[in-house]
Amino acid sequence: MQRRITIVLLLIWAVALALPMLAYRIASAVELPPAGSPFYIQTSSSTRTLSIGDWYTNPAGGNGYHYFTLHVPCNWNPNIPVHIDLFHPDLNSTAGGGVTDEFGGTINASYTTTFEVYAVGTPLNPPTQPAPGAAGSLIQQTYNPNTIGPQWTRLYTIAAPVTCGAYILRTQTGGNADNSWRVRFGTDDDNNPATPPPANYDNPDGIEGTGDELLIGLASTSYQHDSTTVQCLTLYQYITPGQASVTFNNFDMDGQTRIRYYAPSAAYDPNALTGGIVGTLSANAVWNNGTAMVRGGDTITNPEPGWWRIVTCINRNNQFIQEGQASLLSFIELPPEPDMTIAKNDGVSVTAPGQTLTYQIQFSNQSNLTRVPPNARPGAAFNVVITDAIPAQTSFVGCSMNGLNGSCSESGGVVTFTLTDPVIAGASGTVLVTVQVNAGAAGSITNTATLNYRDQLGNQYPPVSASDTNTIPPQPLLQLSKSDGSTVTAPGQTLTYTLAFTNTGVGEARNVTLADTLPAGVSYQSCSLGSLAGSCSESGGLVTFTLTNPVAPGASGSVSITVLVTASGPATLTNTAVLNYTDSAGQSLPPVSASDSTVVPAQPLMALSKSDGSTVTAPGQTLTYTLAFTNTGVGEARNVTLADTLPAGVSYQSCSLGSLAGSCSESGGLVTFTLTNPVAPGASGSVSITVLVTASGPATLTNTAVLNYTDSAGQSLPPVSASDSTVIPDNAAVRLTKSAAIVVDGNNDGLAGSGDVIEYTLILTNTGPAVARQLVVSDTPDANTTLVTGSVTATPPAVVTQGNSAGDTAVQVTLSSLGVNASLTITFRVQVNTPLPNNVTEIVNQATVSGDNTLTTSSDDPTTTTPDDPTRLRTPPPDSPPTAIELTEFRLLPVTGGWEIRWTTGVEVNTSIFMIYRSTGGRDKASLLAVIPARGSASNGASYSVIDRHVLAGVAYSYWLVEIETNGAQHEYGPLQSHGTISQQHQYFIPLIGR
Repeated sequence: MQRRITIVLLLIWAVALALPMLAYRIASAVELPPAGSPFYIQTSSSTRTLSIGDWYTNPAGGNGYHYFTLHVPCNWNPNIPVHIDLFHPDLNSTAGGGVTDEFGGTINASYTTTFEVYAVGTPLNPPTQPAPGAAGSLIQQTYNPNTIGPQWTRLYTIAAPVTCGAYILRTQTGGNADNSWRVRFGTDDDNNPATPPPANYDNPDGIEGTGDELLIGLASTSYQHDSTTVQCLTLYQYITPGQASVTFNNFDMDGQTRIRYYAPSAAYDPNALTGGIVGTLSANAVWNNGTAMVRGGDTITNPEPGWWRIVTCINRNNQFIQEGQASLLSFIELPPEPDMTIAKNDGVSVTAPGQTLTYQIQFSNQSNLTRVPPNARPGAAFNVVITDAIPAQTSFVGCSMNGLNGSCSESGGVVTFTLTDPVIAGASGTVLVTVQVNAGAAGSITNTATLNYRDQLGNQYPPVSASDTNTIPPQPLLQLSKSDGSTVTAPGQTLTYTLAFTNTGVGEARNVTLADTLPAGVSYQSCSLGSLAGSCSESGGLVTFTLTNPVAPGASGSVSITVLVTASGPATLTNTAVLNYTDSAGQSLPPVSASDSTVVPAQPLMALSKSDGSTVTAPGQTLTYTLAFTNTGVGEARNVTLADTLPAGVSYQSCSLGSLAGSCSESGGLVTFTLTNPVAPGASGSVSITVLVTASGPATLTNTAVLNYTDSAGQSLPPVSASDSTVIPDNAAVRLTKSAAIVVDGNNDGLAGSGDVIEYTLILTNTGPAVARQLVVSDTPDANTTLVTGSVTATPPAVVTQGNSAGDTAVQVTLSSLGVNASLTITFRVQVNTPLPNNVTEIVNQATVSGDNTLTTSSDDPTTTTPDDPTRLRTPPPDSPPTAIELTEFRLLPVTGGWEIRWTTGVEVNTSIFMIYRSTGGRDKASLLAVIPARGSASNGASYSVIDRHVLAGVAYSYWLVEIETNGAQHEYGPLQSHGTISQQHQYFIPLIGR
């Protein structure tokens, strides 16, 4: 008898996450039944009896049609047309190609066959819908008998642009016959269905598992074969996960041969001889375990999900139906199967409250490895959805598709990832979920992700899951406090910051460090760990403590830092310390911090001076000490007091606040001033004390006052003090001598003539018995001389108050003190005036010295026996003959690396040459340095210069100028002396004019 078979093909589009190269066979064109199969499709007329085997078309059965689905994947190139070809579609008495029609009577015009194609989206409800001519019909083709024969003919072309999806093919047979035929679905390279189809007819890229394969499925049909032996047909039907049971149905097998059902993981025998589950053979014109109208079937409980293999073995010329589960699609060839795996990892094994965990959820379609032909085909995974339930003790932070197409979102603690694209065989990808561990979390955290997916037919595959577990060790919880024990401070004060910590948690705190960044306005002094083990150090204002030992639960400790306040105020010193630590697993926990603020008010800065207006005094005199103060700071000085301890040798008379408000008093030699009002910034004031001198000399009265004050916050600031010393000296005796030397003698006559230069030397000696104080040496040169300004020297150094400044005409030198038997030497020069009056016979000069404890004393000429007499130098007699030259300048100038000897003449009478001599050891050791021809005349002089660079630093040189006249007469001038330093200049202006 003849039976039917149900076959379905669904085509689902592919997704390319990663495109591996698969080394699988390239499928042939989609052909049903497959080329080489002994089975063919057989569609019976509605007039054929149920015993023939076609329940779907019989009015007493399904009373409908045969339906097939033709699927174009959405990855199909829409520019490539898809053709539907039929083999032997008409009722034809000529057999061939493995198909044979059967007739119940004589062929006539009613023996037609009809094939109709419906568009994508047309509802399918076999065996009656869609009805002939229903909405969505693309073509309805009727074939008259004996018109086609055993050859391929084109039914319909889905023209470009091709719409992807499932097309429906319906067929029916007229008259009283069984139409045997085949269908082919794919591309064509020559538009001729009679020629073999091109390579990759149904699979454009030629690669299995990419989701672009064409498929044909059967919704309602019957099968038969003409082979002389028993043949076995394997149908594939998908069992979705979670079903309690399934029922497989077959019809009109006449109890012939055998059926076995093979679970997806069971060993498969294509001949149904071994393994699997033995099925029940249906009898003539009935369903297995049922009736002609009611299905019974073979029920399998708790079936394994996946593709089951239903193997039906039957004898020839027996039309039958192998339905499997009713209303589900079956396949003659195993459709592509995806095989998804999932892995999950956050990269750590332990965590802690407050930390973030980023889970990497990795998935892969391993069907290129696990679905190995010929018993399997790799396939793309569609409708991939990953769900991740956020674990307890954590909070959702974010999710990421990590570059994949799709979306992720969180709702009610569940993160859902929806992939837009299929995952093709061999492809993989990663998505991310980030959570934060909640405060107080303990124990462990386990996160599980589940991946759901379907194959390209829409079959739901068993979900796959992966988990990751993190341990939370017992958690420490450190608290930190910080204080320097003060709210205000002042510059110069020290602050000691104490950093105290306590572990209030339940686990050990390990790897404890404290970092304290010192604020601006302080200077680091030291750090201390106290009784703790570890280390502390400072670098660049950062103080770091590292503890050696863990801090047990409940334990406490403290460390300290000492600083010096350098800020001047107003300022606030805010110091913050940060404590870092880990749990026992080394997980870093949130740092804790503590701060301390100390105010530095605007700071006053008091300056104090003290003076009685005198440096010396005497018994019986009164002294008034004035204590003057000024606030040079920026803040008020408050609580100002001054304390003055009077020295021995004075008797307190009175004290005065002047214009200030406050009080003053004396007790036991201590005078105290207390000011009522603050001293504002920039303000000044003074108080005074009057005493009577009671001590006799020699003595020194030293009086010191101390001023104490605070800032506006009451912080005591460093006291300031000032002292004044007044001497009650003993009398000292001094002796002053004065000698003269002509250092420039124009005519070498030894007399102080016009233009000659005289150098005076004064020696002041203290003959005791006391130190001579505040000495003043005064000297007014002779009226016939002019002071050479700048020539005054004092050894040891003293203060030249007159004589070295332009316009000075007298000499005055002061010395604060001169010890017993000590001496002060003063030198200066004068130049004899030109002309010198004829009535002047000598140059006379005398100096005086006075001091605080000395009598005024006149100088003594040590070359005479007359005490305290002036120093005298004779002048030339009148009408002396003129010299050969008039020398107006003769000086020694420093130049780079030596000395320049420069001279100028006013006139030159019979002068032939000039000669320069140099010596370092006296005149008798002088050597000739240069010979210079004379260039002047009796009416005009000339200027000359010789530079001596052959000198040594630190060596004193003497230079002489010798004029040689035409008659051989010589005139010598000098010496000029360098005194050992090239930076010194010697200059003499020597007008030599006959008188």
